Amino acid sequence: MTRSLTLLACLGLAACTDASAPADRPVADSLVAVLPADTVADALPPAVIPPPAAASAFAAAHPNATGARWTAEGDDVEVAFTEAGTDMAVIYDAAGAEGAVETKGVLTDLPAPVQAAVARDHAGQRLTEAATIVEDGQTTYEVLVDIDGTPTDVVYHADGTLVAN
Repeated sequence: MTRSLTLLACLGLAACTDASAPADRPVADSLVAVLPADTVADALPPAVIPPPAAASAFAAAHPNATGARWTAEGDDVEVAFTEAGTDMAVIYDAAGAEGAVETKGVLTDLPAPVQAAVARDHAGQRLTEAATIVEDGQTTYEVLVDIDGTPTDVVYHADGTLVAN
């Protein structure tokens, strides 16, 4: 089962931050500089304190991550962060086991069959983001498409076939 990660829903938080802000400043603090204060709470899911095992696993796996922000994802937690200039998100359970890993990219980063399927299925629609998701050893590719004014995640297999929603 593929989980939809909120990184894409947040529309590339690193791109929305104040460029003069320190790299390790929390994303929510940086957003205050570009969003009216009353919309910050609406733009982001509430932050949570991660279980100690999840925080330790994340620190060990991503020692150079900046801007880490933890949110609830069902019974698990998700951390959105930037590493080596790339926006990412990882889901952890309370015991610190890693679940889905999402890496934000651009459409041209996706396999050619996925690019062709997106062009065929969403001609004339605005494509706002792309990401690679790895979960349980399976890789899928997610594209955020503006369908009739509604941002919608569309997920494909590497061969360009649509993942059942």
